[in-house]
Amino acid sequence: MDLPPSDRGPDQLLEGEEAEAASVSPLRFHKSSLSSSHGQNCVEVATIPEEPAAAMRDSQNPHLGHLVIPGREWAAFLDAVRTNAL
Repeated sequence: MDLPPSDRGPDQLLEGEEAEAASVSPLRFHKSSLSSSHGQNCVEVATIPEEPAAAMRDSQNPHLGHLVIPGREWAAFLDAVRTNAL
């Protein structure tokens, strides 16, 4: 196999190899200050310092996962929001 053990699934490891545990910290999501207090249209965001990037998810459906936005694109989005460029 060309991939290192840390990049292979458990079923792809060779005899005697162990996958390295991921050193990624758990994401800490916080709800947008502009989210509705009635639980509708809520967005949560977390910082991913290892990337750098941001993760965004629907607070009503966190089990559906999150969208990862690269740091540069996230910074550009925030700047556009702050300057009313959207």
